[in-house]
Amino acid sequence: MNIANKQFSDTKNISVMFEGDIKDPENMKRMDYYEQELEIMPEVGTVNSIASMIRIMSRAINDPGEEFYDKIPDTREAVAQYLELYSMSGDPEDFEDFVDFDYTKAVVLIQYQADNLKTINKIVDKVKTLMAKDKNLSVIGGISLIDKDLSQAIAIGQRDSLIFAFFAILILLMIIFKSKAAGLIGSFPLLFALVCTFGIMGWTGIELNIVTALLSSISIGLGVDYTIHIFWRLKSELKSGTPYAEAISISLKTTGRGIIINAFSVIVGFSILFLSAFPLIQTFAFLIIISILLCLASALILIPAICILTKPKFLEK
Repeated sequence: MNIANKQFSDTKNISVMFEGDIKDPENMKRMDYYEQELEIMPEVGTVNSIASMIRIMSRAINDPGEEFYDKIPDTREAVAQYLELYSMSGDPEDFEDFVDFDYTKAVVLIQYQADNLKTINKIVDKVKTLMAKDKNLSVIGGISLIDKDLSQAIAIGQRDSLIFAFFAILILLMIIFKSKAAGLIGSFPLLFALVCTFGIMGWTGIELNIVTALLSSISIGLGVDYTIHIFWRLKSELKSGTPYAEAISISLKTTGRGIIINAFSVIVGFSILFLSAFPLIQTFAFLIIISILLCLASALILIPAICILTKPKFLEK
């Protein structure tokens, strides 16, 4: 899509459908007014409708300076004559993208360029404001609006799932280790890994989409797994009377080694996705590997560092 945006002026479109007597000059003039108002917007490239075609015909039929040059005729009969003249020399099917056969439904096609929801919302709001009181307005649609709704659903779903997962892990750790501190300390590395991963996505320009939205769930699952392993081994060593520094050293040499082997085994498995022909899958593989490395670093560096600084009581029980 980014390549298309660079090579072509307008890659997205919104279709606005009107119902009524489309040959009525008043309806034609309103559509023409909407076109002119929308084309003022810098984000909008071209706006076309049957009204545009009528104005083009008026420039062909009338000479510059004449009363009806580049204008919509004032009578329905004149509009019908324009269309009849065109049908005698051209193909009436040229209009099928803009109006139906019996001229009771017409479409205003808005073509524009946008790479974010803010721009799309701005154009949609302008369309709704312009046409709010038009009794002939039927529906506003288009593929770009479907993309917009899908993007919003992904963003909202990602936010809600992250909040739910974070608090679920927080409560789970509190229950397992019977301590609020366990939930807070155990959740911090997960938060660190997620913030870093999404930060890398923003820094490298990787978009949040249906594929990359799966990333957070996998990251949280792996991160909490590594954290629980380290916590449990530390708890076991401290319970047996081992000093904190030595307990951490033993935990890293034993359980830590197992976690490293597990992490790199998963990384090798996900590396296969780099062979995919789909860039989205390759991007997902890159992000999931980065996420696993961050979770690994959190479990082997952050957790021990936090524990040796705070010496939480729940590990000594």
